[in-house]
Amino acid sequence: MLIKIGSFTVPKVTAYALTLADLDSENTGRSESGRMSREVIRKDVASLSLTCKLTATQLDQMAEALNSDQFETTFRAPVPGGKKTATMYAGDRTMTLLADTPSELWEFSVNLIEY
Repeated sequence: MLIKIGSFTVPKVTAYALTLADLDSENTGRSESGRMSREVIRKDVASLSLTCKLTATQLDQMAEALNSDQFETTFRAPVPGGKKTATMYAGDRTMTLLADTPSELWEFSVNLIEY
């Protein structure tokens, strides 16, 4: 499992780009002597860009998983244990029809951003 949104395990992932960022307080900066003073508020805040190929049924399941204002997401990350679980929300979503016969096949992309 590369990524799970709620209870839905995302199939056929074709692109996966993860950014983990640290959030610094407004007190972070350099002194007049050039020394860095850093006050980290949160570490490893995730932003994930995901693309996958889905059947029409899987696309409906993905839409249901992303329907809430926030949802639990478990994904592969460079953290101890190799996986991170975070409360996230869905940013921009794009879907492109790849094939219409004999059944629909969609390319679906979404940006997931940690709260």
